[in-house]
Amino acid sequence: MVYGYVKNDYSDYLGTGVPLKSNGEIHGFITRYLYRVKDDWFVGAQGLYQNFTVGGETDFDQEVMQILGVKPYRSGGAGLVVYHDSRDNENLPTCGWVLSLNNMAYTEWLGSENDFDVYRIDFRYYREHGKGNVFALRQLNHLTHDAPTVARAPVQLRGYKIGQYNSDYMSSIEGEERLRLGEKWTATVFTGAAALYGGGNDSSDNSNLSNLYPTVGAGVQYIVKPKEGIVLNLEYAHGKDGNYGVYLKMGYGF
Repeated sequence: MVYGYVKNDYSDYLGTGVPLKSNGEIHGFITRYLYRVKDDWFVGAQGLYQNFTVGGETDFDQEVMQILGVKPYRSGGAGLVVYHDSRDNENLPTCGWVLSLNNMAYTEWLGSENDFDVYRIDFRYYREHGKGNVFALRQLNHLTHDAPTVARAPVQLRGYKIGQYNSDYMSSIEGEERLRLGEKWTATVFTGAAALYGGGNDSSDNSNLSNLYPTVGAGVQYIVKPKEGIVLNLEYAHGKDGNYGVYLKMGYGF
C-alpha cells in the first residue's frame, strides 16, 4: 500500500520548454503473486489500484497542465507476469540475471477512469570480475497504449525527474561498474541513455537526437550488513539540458 505527496519543479515540462510547478497526492496499492514453475522461472499475476490527484501551484501552471492534458486520474488494472531470477543475492548481486515480462490492463470495471495498457520488459545482468568488482547491465522497455498523459512511459534514468519527459514508448540501457574499495566500501561509475518514441516522438527521424536522453554519474556506497546485502548509497548523475540528480538511498540503482 502506498501514500505519497509529491512536489515537482520542472524547468522544461514534457519537452515544451515551459517551466512548471505541480503538487500531487497518490493513494493506492499493488499486489503480485509468483509461482515457481522450474528452477529460477516463475509465472504469476499482478493487480494495481491508484488514485492520483495533481494540480498546478499557480493559475499559470494549472493552465499549462490543462493544455497538455495533465489531470487527476484514477486507475485500476490487472496483468500477467513471467519472471526469471538467478541472482546470488537480491540486494547485493555479484552474478546472475533477471528477466521480468509483465503487463497491466487498466479497465473501467476494475475502477479505472480510462481503458489503457502498459507493457514492461526489464532485463538485468551481473558479472563479478577482478577482486570483488561487479559489472551490472540493465535494459528496460516501457510501452503504453492509449494511456493518459501522466501515465505514459517516462524517462527512467538517474539524472532526470520521473514524468518530466514521456511518450507512448520508452527504451533505456544502463551500464554500471561497481568497484570494491574495501570490506564495506564500494564505488560506482555508470552511464546510459534512454529513447522516447511513438506519439509523435521518433528519435530515428530526428537528426539532432532531441528524444535521446544520456546520463553519466558516480557514487560511493557503504555496506551496512554484508550478509543481508543492505547498502547505503550516495550517487550523483548528470543528464542533458541541465538535468542532474543527487540520490541518497538504500540499495544500488538496479
